[in-house]
Amino acid sequence: MINIKPKIFILLTLCFSFVSNIYAEEAKPELLVGAKPRVPVVVNGDRVEYLQDEQKVVGIGNIDITYGDVKLTCDKITVYLDSKDSLAEGNVKIYQGDDVLSGDKANYNFETKKGQVINADVDAKQWYGRGELVQKNGAIEHRVEKGYVTSCDHVPPHYRLQAKEVVMFLNDRIVAKNCFMYLGKVPVLYIPYYVHPLSEDKPRVTITPGHDKRWGFFALTAWRYYINEQIKGNIHLDYREKDDFAWGFDSKYDTKYIGEGLLQTYYMNKKTIPVDSIWNRDRDITENERYKIQLRHRWQIDRQTDVKVEYYKSSDSTFNKDFFYRQYERDEVMPTYVSALHKDSLYNAEFRMDSRVNEYETVLERLPEADLDVGKNRLMETNFYYKSDNKFSNLNQTFANNAFDNLDVVRYDTYDEISYLARLFGFFNIAPFIGTRQTYFSEDKKEEEHVVRGIFYTGADSSMRFYKVFDYDTNFMGLDINKLRHVINPVVKYYYNTMPTILPQDLRQFDSLDSIDHREGVRFEIENKLQTKRKVSGQMTSIDLARFVVTTDYLLRAEENNELTDIDSQLEIKPYRWLYFETDAKYDPHAAKFKRRNWDLIAQDPTPAEKWQLGIGHRYEAEHSSQLTADVRYKLTPKWQVRAYERYQFKENDLKEQEYSIIRDLHCWTVELIYNIYRPEGETIWLVFRLKALPAVPLEVNTSYHQPKTTSQTFTPLP
Repeated sequence: MINIKPKIFILLTLCFSFVSNIYAEEAKPELLVGAKPRVPVVVNGDRVEYLQDEQKVVGIGNIDITYGDVKLTCDKITVYLDSKDSLAEGNVKIYQGDDVLSGDKANYNFETKKGQVINADVDAKQWYGRGELVQKNGAIEHRVEKGYVTSCDHVPPHYRLQAKEVVMFLNDRIVAKNCFMYLGKVPVLYIPYYVHPLSEDKPRVTITPGHDKRWGFFALTAWRYYINEQIKGNIHLDYREKDDFAWGFDSKYDTKYIGEGLLQTYYMNKKTIPVDSIWNRDRDITENERYKIQLRHRWQIDRQTDVKVEYYKSSDSTFNKDFFYRQYERDEVMPTYVSALHKDSLYNAEFRMDSRVNEYETVLERLPEADLDVGKNRLMETNFYYKSDNKFSNLNQTFANNAFDNLDVVRYDTYDEISYLARLFGFFNIAPFIGTRQTYFSEDKKEEEHVVRGIFYTGADSSMRFYKVFDYDTNFMGLDINKLRHVINPVVKYYYNTMPTILPQDLRQFDSLDSIDHREGVRFEIENKLQTKRKVSGQMTSIDLARFVVTTDYLLRAEENNELTDIDSQLEIKPYRWLYFETDAKYDPHAAKFKRRNWDLIAQDPTPAEKWQLGIGHRYEAEHSSQLTADVRYKLTPKWQVRAYERYQFKENDLKEQEYSIIRDLHCWTVELIYNIYRPEGETIWLVFRLKALPAVPLEVNTSYHQPKTTSQTFTPLP
């Protein structure tokens, strides 16, 4: 046996046939053993011994071994040089990237990364495992035996999923069979098979109880299933006091070859129960089957070709409004269609079919419609450009609950245009154009067959761009101004088209193509921008502080008075990263009043504490609505925060909707109590528990302020 004192270093490169006195002469503070030349095993410790006859190294005290991307520390270790097996004891920790496997004792192979750890803990970022034994099968697979997994870093955890065996695939997924969910020491749920991809932020099981005027007491559940990365989703098992049970499933799929999508179903045999007889056995109950089936599919064939399919079938027109109101608010109309779109640098081609599947809907069916749009393309080396749009449509206008009074037509429309692009005086751009539209109709309103409408177009587009730079620098009120640039971009467009050879009143009206009439006018648009430069990612970058756009048309009429049309305006202001304001309006100059006027203000705490967030907006439509919405969030303490949402309708002097939330941080959980008052439907109470590691809830329970969609590319709404 050769005894090597602390701070002795020995490099074994080829074999271990050197004599003892050589080791003494090559004394160094650490020992490289049994490793390939490029990936050595480095053993550091208070005391390291090499046993030549047994081909092993024994280390004692503050052991630190690095092999490739793995680092192992412990109190004592024995490394077998031939096999690279090791036996580590006392405060064993195996580091691999951000993940740590620790325990009392471990058998570990540095080459295969396999081994087992006794009384082990796994720290995999937000997820933690603990078991009597952890079997490490390679770089990513950890089998936790007679233990649990949790996202709570408290010991003991506030909750856990416990099973005889839990498999943790690092940075991938967690798998367990026949497991129980514990809250503290109390088992609350049995899960026969549990799979959770670590890339997702939704829990496996969600139970949301509450009370609603329409439903009575209710419990909405979502049970997430995971077959593989190609098939996963939710199973819904819901109960509503006044409607009875309902069920459905959402399935997110990826075929790998013909695209991916989402299939959603929901069904109930709705039992309408009088409020005063809910608990009466002799109650008078009426039953009604209600359901929906919805499919959204997308197939990205290549970078230029995209296929989309949407299908929506439901028992009645109010199904989404009654049971999925948030979805109804976003998508009041649910179309059914197939669309294939190919985009090229020279042209776009689209094939589309729209069909009615619900008798209660009024739908314009396209059976089919094909569109070839050839964009502006330069003609050889000249300044002339050519564009063409060709569309074939087989249209069928259906009407709700009416299968006999449909209107149909076959239509082929072609528009061709030639333009000339010129730049004058170095700053003035002008592009005059001429065009013609020819449209074939299989039948007009007078039932005359095979008619053709012709229209001639001409006009000119012109634009300029001016700017001035102001040498002004200041950080007053934290504005961070590094010079100012004012940009003005005026645009003027003259347009004219002749009276069509077939007047709009002589055609059946399906869409805007059928309503084209004589039109002549001038469009004016002026865009103002105020810009500065700020440091972004270490580089000075141009930033828009404000943007203001005004647009209007002046119509030229031969037989009537010329007319200035409505004036559209939009203003965007973003002086800080955390503050954004937008307003848009449509003004009628003849009536001297606004037809539409909206504004939005979004702000949040600019400090790292992020204690508050505010969203407030006003929507005004003349003669219809004037509505103010506001959403305020505030952190009272690190553990408590509150939220309030209000929607007030000025036309009716009525607070249409209110929602208040109290949120409590429970270390690894948050609990939120939501109280909603919606005038048409009544009151709703939600109690929502969220895991911090899985904050997303597959049920839409909150009403929230909808931020505006900005038009300036440099403006980004707050998250």
